[in-house]
Amino acid sequence: MEGGSKTPHFYFNFASRNIPHFDKRHKGGEDAWVAQENLMVVADGVGGWASEGVDSGLFSKQLVKDIQSMFNESPSLDLKTLLIESVKKNENMGSSTCVLLKFDTERPDFIKTTNLGDSGYLIFRPDPAQ
Repeated sequence: MEGGSKTPHFYFNFASRNIPHFDKRHKGGEDAWVAQENLMVVADGVGGWASEGVDSGLFSKQLVKDIQSMFNESPSLDLKTLLIESVKKNENMGSSTCVLLKFDTERPDFIKTTNLGDSGYLIFRPDPAQ
């Protein structure tokens, strides 16, 4: 390359859609997510709280909002810290599984992840050798 090598820019290419259970559509369901160029978070609110009169969707939505806000203020924070501090800050009743992904600031061709609960993620690659 002329003028030296250029570091490749990695980013998440994403789309999302919320299709809550028919009985939960009036409140938008119990799940929450955010996806931006360098961060993805998915929180799956625990519906079992409904029998206690608790809307776990409020918990999961606030959790994701706080994670995004803290990340945007301090992108170098590790994901576990983001998750722990966001849970501590959340004043809503309920609970949620949570999956977080971000690009490694030291190695932008690597992602870092944290997973709490029984939710997970898959990485699809067009070329298995990648």
